[in-house]
Amino acid sequence: MERYLIIKTRDELLRIKIGQILYFEADRNYTKLLLSNGIQFTFAINIGKIEEILEKQVAGCNKILMRVGKSHIINKNHILQINLPKQRLLLLTEEGKPKELVISKDPLKVLKDNLEKEMGKPQEEEEKERVETAKRETEKTATEQDNMADKHPTESGETQGKRNENGWGDLFGTFGLDGLDDIGQNLGYVISMLPDILFGLFTGKSKSLLPQNNLLPIASILTGMYVRNPMLKMVLIGMGGVNLLNKAGHEALGRQGNKVVQPYKVYADEPLNPRIANPVLQGNSLIAVIDKVPCSIQLTDNVVDAHRSGALPLNTLANTVLAKHDEMQQMAQQNYRAAEAERDEGRERTILLK
Repeated sequence: MERYLIIKTRDELLRIKIGQILYFEADRNYTKLLLSNGIQFTFAINIGKIEEILEKQVAGCNKILMRVGKSHIINKNHILQINLPKQRLLLLTEEGKPKELVISKDPLKVLKDNLEKEMGKPQEEEEKERVETAKRETEKTATEQDNMADKHPTESGETQGKRNENGWGDLFGTFGLDGLDDIGQNLGYVISMLPDILFGLFTGKSKSLLPQNNLLPIASILTGMYVRNPMLKMVLIGMGGVNLLNKAGHEALGRQGNKVVQPYKVYADEPLNPRIANPVLQGNSLIAVIDKVPCSIQLTDNVVDAHRSGALPLNTLANTVLAKHDEMQQMAQQNYRAAEAERDEGRERTILLK
């Protein structure tokens, strides 16, 4: 909403937009008014009276219009430059032309300090808001940590519950039956390997069935043989036997997992055939230019693995592929010629029969 300054006398009334005021300037008992569009008025009123009229008619006018020294009221929105050493104040008109006023140094310094203070208020408010935001985030983080701390007892209870659920597993481990499910999943292989394990007991290869490592299961079996209670006899002999079977089975599975992989035959690096250019191995495909024709040859996993292990150099591999390519191409040509010969022979027979 536009605000106006109204100055009236007995014969006339002047209505001025506050934003269009550039400055008031005292001239003894008169006051000159210059608008931003260049229009100028002179009132038979001193500048003190003008200041009183502004305060009465325009609420908060001091945020826009400021008394500078004894002779001027300045519109702060039009200030372009304040130069204290030269005692100069430049105001900018609507046309973009500067209007220069000469004002003493002390009032100019007050004006400058006032403007700097107003400019610092938004920064202070922004800094205050930043501090409040950081404080809220800190409180939020503290609340989340408190909530996590409240959840720890429940989590500990759940962990304890899971440990309690493993009670049978811990019991089996006490009797040397841990990992028994692995034996059940590979029971066929374990049974097939038992003769080898038992034979290794006499040769010293089977470490799992040595007496010094199986005192408890052997004692359990021997005790069960002399116990009269049939239930107890079955438990003691069964536990001892299953313990021995579990150890022998794990040794058999360990042998299966420790099979030595035969290394690949190492081939010497050969000079690349001049018919081949830019051989590159990408995945399981050998990409090369053969006889100036781009080719992609699919290789088996063993060939790729041999190359990656360093046993089969790339040049040797490319030369071998080229030789195989020539061989297959020669066989294809031979088959084609044989087919053509059979076709020609068939045609001759047909002509003779006719």
